[in-house]
Amino acid sequence: MVNVKCDYCREEKEIAYREYIKNINNEYINKYACKNCIHLKKQEILIKKQKLGLLTKKDKGYWIFRENRLIELKLYIEKYKTISCMQKNKEGALIYSLFDQYDDNLKNACIELGYNYSSLLKFQREETYYNNYDNLKNDITEIINELERFPKQREILNRLHISNNVLLKYGGINNIKLDMNYNDENDLIDDRGFFNRSICEYMTAQYFIANNVPYLREQHPFINKYKNYRSDFTLQLFDGRIIQVEVWGYSKSDNSSKRAISYNIKRKLKENLYNEYNYILIGINYEIFYK
Repeated sequence: MVNVKCDYCREEKEIAYREYIKNINNEYINKYACKNCIHLKKQEILIKKQKLGLLTKKDKGYWIFRENRLIELKLYIEKYKTISCMQKNKEGALIYSLFDQYDDNLKNACIELGYNYSSLLKFQREETYYNNYDNLKNDITEIINELERFPKQREILNRLHISNNVLLKYGGINNIKLDMNYNDENDLIDDRGFFNRSICEYMTAQYFIANNVPYLREQHPFINKYKNYRSDFTLQLFDGRIIQVEVWGYSKSDNSSKRAISYNIKRKLKENLYNEYNYILIGINYEIFYK
């Protein structure tokens, strides 16, 4: 028997030496993880395998990484030359559902891959179609009837094959929603008019606003394949230093659902990126908002 310390939570315990060797004997991460932290080790292994280009579609966690979703979308487009009716195609339905699951905009992904989005669609509205506000409201109403709720911004953009400029022309999604008499009390719009995705982000924004702390929202601190990752708040100090603020949506140890596990893998990746880019990071943990 040997005394070991978990490399994640630092808790010490006594275990058999053979159990310890079995635990750390991994070709990617040579760390010891207790039962409560084994999911954190699995996250690190996924990130390491992704960086080495070793993840495949058969691997659990493959679709979590956006670069993999882009690869599969590109292969699909090269094969079928279109994304029209992709939900009726088994391969297309999988890709479409995973872009939706991870809040990834399909149109932006096509453009990012270098395609002309309009040419990928067999059915395309004329540019002037949504110059008529009633046409936009009618099409959104059809989505409402289907979903039995007001659609999210990404759902409108994906289903109507439009850019956000169309919504901005009429004051943005929140103004359109109010105009159509969908006033949802759960909309977390702060005093600067920004729509927050969680009560935690809303409380943080209101704190900054109340204390006259200037900030920017959803900036893009990274480049290359991670350029679409955004920070929650960006603070610029008087001496020129920049602080990135992340309001984490789940506890770091939460492995209660696929969504929590997926979120924490992305969180770990972002934390590593902030470290690699030498950014000052303030991470606001989920738990403090409930004390």
